[in-house]
Amino acid sequence: LPIYATTVSDCFSASAGDGIIAETANNCAASSSTGNGLLVGNALNCTGVTTSSSLGDQGIIANNAINCVGQSSLDNGIGTYTAANCYGYSTSGTGLYCRAATASFGYSSGGAGLYVLYVANNCSGQSVSNTAINAFGATVNNCYGLSSTGIGILADAVNNSWGKSESSQGINAKTVSNSYGYSESNRGISCSVVSGSYGQSNGSSFGINASQLAIGSYGYSATGTGLASTIVNSCSGSSVSYTYHYNMPP
Repeated sequence: LPIYATTVSDCFSASAGDGIIAETANNCAASSSTGNGLLVGNALNCTGVTTSSSLGDQGIIANNAINCVGQSSLDNGIGTYTAANCYGYSTSGTGLYCRAATASFGYSSGGAGLYVLYVANNCSGQSVSNTAINAFGATVNNCYGLSSTGIGILADAVNNSWGKSESSQGINAKTVSNSYGYSESNRGISCSVVSGSYGQSNGSSFGINASQLAIGSYGYSATGTGLASTIVNSCSGSSVSYTYHYNMPP
């Protein structure tokens, strides 16, 4: 039966509709076949699962989620404003969808693993056929993104992170700093400005393609251009293409 309350602690619910609806849920678990697992304001140490085939039904919907696990078939595993130490899983939706994520992991077969609107810190995302970490317009710090056919990390700014893709770009961002991007057949790193980073393509694409500026970076490509940018400063690679260069051999 569903549970409706202001505060719920140490409870379990299995329901055809929403499993638990509350302002606060602590140490709870809920499953639903046609609704949301948990629909709460704040979730702490909770697990929510939905097997619903309808868009909008999520494992956990919360304003804030801490130490939570959410699973969904079609929509978000977890949908929240802030996530800390959370794990979200979805078969075809987004694993973890939030404004800000810390030390969290999102996985999806068909959707984005982790989707953040503002910032992701110390997070991981994985997707089979979509973007592993989708932070378009946002900042990614100390994160890891792995995708088979989608982009490893898509963001506005990527710092101290690692992005890998088999057939798409490892990292795609405006600025990339102290990061590693790898692609088996596409660009390792694609950006406007790159610094202190390493990009690798095992195919004929660019290891690093920075449209404006590259500083202190290295690009490798198996059969293409290792590093390419308009302005190159203190960079190297398997091959380097530039318009202007500084602190480098002619």
